[in-house]
Order: sequence, then C-alpha cells, then structure tokens
Amino acid sequence: MRMSNVLAGAALGLLLTPAAFAQETETMPRFPGLPLEKLNIDTSHSNISFEAPFMAVSTVYGRFDDFEGMLLFDEEDPTQGSIVVEIATESIHTANDRRDDHLRSDDFFDAENFPTIRFASYRIDRMGDGYIAVGTLSCHGVEKDIQIPFTVAGAVANDSWKNRRIVLNGSFAFDRRDFGVDGWEKKRFRPGADLIVAHEITVKFEIHGIHRRLDSVLDRLDDEKFAFMKEVWESLEANGVDATIKLARERAESSPPEGLSTQLNSLGYAALERGKIDAARAFLELDASLHPDSANTLDSLGEVAVVAGNTEQAREYFERSLEMDPGNLNAQILLAWMGR
Repeated sequence: MRMSNVLAGAALGLLLTPAAFAQETETMPRFPGLPLEKLNIDTSHSNISFEAPFMAVSTVYGRFDDFEGMLLFDEEDPTQGSIVVEIATESIHTANDRRDDHLRSDDFFDAENFPTIRFASYRIDRMGDGYIAVGTLSCHGVEKDIQIPFTVAGAVANDSWKNRRIVLNGSFAFDRRDFGVDGWEKKRFRPGADLIVAHEITVKFEIHGIHRRLDSVLDRLDDEKFAFMKEVWESLEANGVDATIKLARERAESSPPEGLSTQLNSLGYAALERGKIDAARAFLELDASLHPDSANTLDSLGEVAVVAGNTEQAREYFERSLEMDPGNLNAQILLAWMGR
C-alpha cells in the first residue's frame, strides 16, 4: 500500500493536548488559514496487532505488516479531527505460514476478494483523559460503526531531523461474526467449533504520527541534484512570484531536471510552510499545466485552496484528484472533514 500524496502527507503538525506533556513540548505549527493539523502514520514505528483466544486455553497473537493512514487534529479541540487507516488484508502475520494462509482464505478474511480493511472516523469524542474515535470499520465487505478509544502516550516536539512526532495508543474488541469472518464455522460446523477460534477479537495499536518539515528540502539546495530548485527559490526571494514562475517554466521546457513534478511540488509546499501562499499556488499550477494527469498535483492544489480559505475550489481539486486516484487518502480525509 502507499500514500497517494507523499509530500502532502508530510504536512502541518501533530496533536498535543494532555497536560502531562505541556512542559515537555511546544505548540505544534499549523498553516495559516487551516484550523486543523495533519499527520501521517509513520508505519516503520507503528504497529497494529490482534489477539484471538484459541481453544479457550491459550491466545494466538498476530499483526498486520502493511498499513497506512492519515489523521487531522485540532490542538485546541481534538474532537474536530478525523482519522483514516487502511490495512492490507493479506499482510496478516501470526508467525505460522500455514495459519496465515488459512486466515487469508475464504474461511476467514478472504483477502483475494476483500484486500483492504478500512477505518474512517466521522466523529471524535472526549473520554476522561483520552478520546474515542467513532467511525465506520469496513472489513470482509461489511461496514459497521464502531468506537475506538485511544490516548496520547507521548510526544516529541523535534526529533533529530526536526520533525514532529506523537504516539497514540489504544485497543478495542469486536465480534468477527459481525463482519462475516466465520466461513470456517459455517462450512465445517460441528459442536464446539466456536471454541477453537474465539468470536471476540481484540485489536491493539501503537501509532506514531509524524509531521515532516515541508521546507526541509531548502536545507539541501547546495546538492547538485537540486540546482533547479535552488535557482528558482533564490529567484522567488529576489524577484517575486511572476518572474520566478516565468524562469521556472523556461527551465522546465528547455532543460527539465529529473523528477520535475516532485521538485515543483516540493517548492509549492516549502512556500506554503513559509507562508507564501501565492507562490505555493503558482508553483503547483505550473506543475499542473506541465503534468495535467497528476492526481498528486491536484491534491496539493486542494490543500493550498484549503489554506487560502477557498473551500469550494478545494473540494473541486480533491474530487478531481479522487477521480484519477480513488485511493488517495489525503483527498478522502480532507473532503470528509469539509463535509462535516
């Protein structure tokens, strides 16, 4: 699985609410005009695991190795946020290949026909010192509303790379029969079959959210491979937006650098993080004119429109992006938030 817009997912900031961390962290940054902070799930430091009682005397422990997600939070009022997580069903892992293959079969998850498990919140409520994400869990072709409690376990204002991080912990239980994950019992039913694998499954998660600095690329402009970006950014600071876009178009058409779209996208987000909204829009519009089939660029333009307060234009960009890439989580979660 992949995030539809890697650069977009690096945006904004992280949730910081518990008083326990108030003296250890500083307020997370947010873009001007955007009332929410956004973070990607850092999958290399996160885990989603489950526990399934076996024969009523022991427990099988497993995890999912392939997942992605995105979260929106308002630091002052986290209940205004949204969460989307998608799991690749076939990535189930219980340290036993035969059992894993069985779980992927139509006896259980039927990963071939239902390749994704998805949770999307439509509300976040406060509960004591933590929160509850209320939303829809889609699994095995069935959609049901569930509640997922979570707490903020820790936060780091700046890591070694000047990124922002936060850790969310939580757990919940559900009856797998509610999602039709009981084909094994139905096909091979015999008295006591439900004791072999319990109906109620417990899911536990530790999610590391990360806000990568959008303008960090500006720290590496002396690298030869970023010569195009260096020339363009220096022009922006010296000559303004119009002259810079003219220069960028000339360079793009005469001697385009490798990864031109990515570089223009990076310039757009760097400008946005520095509060240069007009420049951000201009870089991304240039990218869109040169790469009209890029869903990522439309997605990025949607974010700029959100920051600028133009909700209708943002919605148009996100909807067009989703037409090109229906799996774009960034567009999905922002459209859901705008529709609340």
